[in-house]
Amino acid sequence: TQGNLLSVEEHQKVGGAGALIAQALLLSGVHCRMKTLAVEGEFGRSAYSAQELYDHYGLGAEAIVQSLESWLN
Repeated sequence: TQGNLLSVEEHQKVGGAGALIAQALLLSGVHCRMKTLAVEGEFGRSAYSAQELYDHYGLGAEAIVQSLESWLN
């Protein structure tokens, strides 16, 4: 990944899996550039399908690709 890490999670960004991964890497001496796509400070919602929620929170496949393209270019 050439030192780049993207975490995508369907939970809160603060205190989420991405934060745990970042801490573990730093404590192990691994330095990388990191971006996290996650829910940002909103309470959970319900929807007919998981895809609806992913799209709402910007966590769907299209959003991931767009985010990576703008971040890495």
